[in-house]
Amino acid sequence: MKKLIFLLPILLLALENIEINVNKKILKKGETLILTITTHGNNIVFPNLKAIEKTPIIATMIKDTIVVINGNLIDKVSKLYFLRPDKNITIPSLEIIVDGKIYKTNPINIEVKN
Repeated sequence: MKKLIFLLPILLLALENIEINVNKKILKKGETLILTITTHGNNIVFPNLKAIEKTPIIATMIKDTIVVINGNLIDKVSKLYFLRPDKNITIPSLEIIVDGKIYKTNPINIEVKN
């Protein structure tokens, strides 16, 4: 148990640089799902997704914002992926490289209803 308590802060620090979210986890068939990955750093490599479980990515967009944190200018970058799944899908664990460090996201289950 002590090992788990010790490792938990390290795991949380590794994930704090990456945010991943979707606009909805339950969609109606035909609705657009927006997957957003946000991070900050100087050299960012986002996943080059063409499809997720055979559902094509129909568009992508980059949103770049400069924020001030503790007097420092931080470049906050988001990449948005747009898709229209027609069945339940799971967004897999994705790798994002930020300033030479590799971060992995958790999978996200998406339910599609008729």
